[in-house]
Amino acid sequence: MKNDGGQPRTLYAMPGGHQNYVLSLRKILDQLSEPRELAELSRIFAELGWRKSSTQSMGRLFLTRAGFIVRDADGRFRRSGQVEFANESIARVLHEKFEFVGELLEEISVSSRLSEDLQQAAWERANISQDNKHAITYRVNWLQCLGMLKKGQDKRLLITREGRKLLRSLRNVPGDNVERSETKQAPLNTILYGPPGTGKTFATFRRCVKICDGKGPRHDGKAIQSRYKKLVKEGRVEFVTFHQSYGYEEFVEGLRPDPDGEHLRLVPVDGVLKRIAERARKRPKLPYVLVIDEINRANISKVLGELITLLEEDKREGAEVEVAVTLPHSGQRFTLPDNLHILGTMNTADRSIALIDTALRRRFSFKELEPDPDKLKTVDGINLTKVLTTI
Repeated sequence: MKNDGGQPRTLYAMPGGHQNYVLSLRKILDQLSEPRELAELSRIFAELGWRKSSTQSMGRLFLTRAGFIVRDADGRFRRSGQVEFANESIARVLHEKFEFVGELLEEISVSSRLSEDLQQAAWERANISQDNKHAITYRVNWLQCLGMLKKGQDKRLLITREGRKLLRSLRNVPGDNVERSETKQAPLNTILYGPPGTGKTFATFRRCVKICDGKGPRHDGKAIQSRYKKLVKEGRVEFVTFHQSYGYEEFVEGLRPDPDGEHLRLVPVDGVLKRIAERARKRPKLPYVLVIDEINRANISKVLGELITLLEEDKREGAEVEVAVTLPHSGQRFTLPDNLHILGTMNTADRSIALIDTALRRRFSFKELEPDPDKLKTVDGINLTKVLTTI
């Protein structure tokens, strides 16, 4: 990891992983209500068991970098009084100033993790070098000492009540839906539209990652694609392409032959929408995404059928005016869960938005992806950037 100045950023380790580390720092701060010379501060550290100069330096640097103590113009140290030295405030400082503590909590909030599994997940989510194993180990140790993480009987790391409280605070989401990220602030149904070559497909990858994780990786390209593939593998993202032959049977449910001895019977088989909806319903606190590429190439009204009513946010499962429909083949009552996002792409060179059914248009939020003139070059003396900008 690099800080703003391009220098390696470290998280100061706990001496020997000492479990009373936080308590010791709190006792040190209690004695800094008045300014102290460096020699006095060193004596305080030593009295609390911090006898090595290296460990004293680490503790002093952490308290200074984190803003808990300040150094006056005359070189004396005192407590800043600006940041309360409580477990949650310490963890927040670790997240904001020393990075990706929130990512670790995000990973463990989904399921318990062994340390090695957590390291791999953190590398992928935070996009850091796998050489920095110590960076993750230090943060895990810190979060354990702060009571945000604990180890279960099977040695798996678990997030505690305090950890969930911090995670909810970092996401700025009120209430008890701890695993839910900031996705409720975004529309559940979105269509990305624009001419060919404007990056709609890659934009869906980035948007899927942002919906599921609350934010995207720090760097585009491979990091986003890697995270997207992992979400697909986990079953939280489904990708389907509409075409002229695509119908209700493939999307929602349809009858399929099922040989039964000498007889041939037709049985209802779930389509892609119904499958991902059932998965989302089982884990209501996690966002799921169904991507519909080339959404305007199919007969949308025919493909969606009666489900066009269920798309509206206020008619989703658990909403104030929840609506359920009876599916024609299975006879099941069905509604869409409120953690399922529908993300479509539309090529305006094939069909204009104006030609899309009005009932569908009012149920989706449309986001235009425009051509970027700066991507063009001069060809045969013609400044294509200027030509496109003028057009």
